[in-house]
Amino acid sequence: MPRKGGVPANLKPQKKGDKSLNPNGRPPRTFTLVNRKLKEEGFEVLTRSQLMEAVGLMMSLPMDKLREVAKDLEMPMAIRIVASELLEPETAYRTYQDSRDWNYGKATQLTEVTGKDGAPLLAIIVTGKQIGRAHV
Repeated sequence: MPRKGGVPANLKPQKKGDKSLNPNGRPPRTFTLVNRKLKEEGFEVLTRSQLMEAVGLMMSLPMDKLREVAKDLEMPMAIRIVASELLEPETAYRTYQDSRDWNYGKATQLTEVTGKDGAPLLAIIVTGKQIGRAHV
């Protein structure tokens, strides 16, 4: 049974200084703590434009320089992963395609729609009045 103010009767208002209160709020989650720590250490979020630029530059590297990038432990992990994928024959072309599509957009693909047996399509325009009469 609700009491005054819409609060159920079984709930009691908490008093200031009550030990059951959590004055600091909910403790931060693991990812929040990790993110905070990494930002304090000077790391920043990799933006889409930064990644696109880096991948575009890696596409122009000779193989020996790409190998250096892939093995450099000081490089960001995202860069090392892309460099490694470009070096692997099984993944190189797919990585190239994804990068090309991401940086320059997919190639335009035209689609032609025709009626039966190649005839032109017929367009029938229906007005609101015709729709209303069709349902009567």
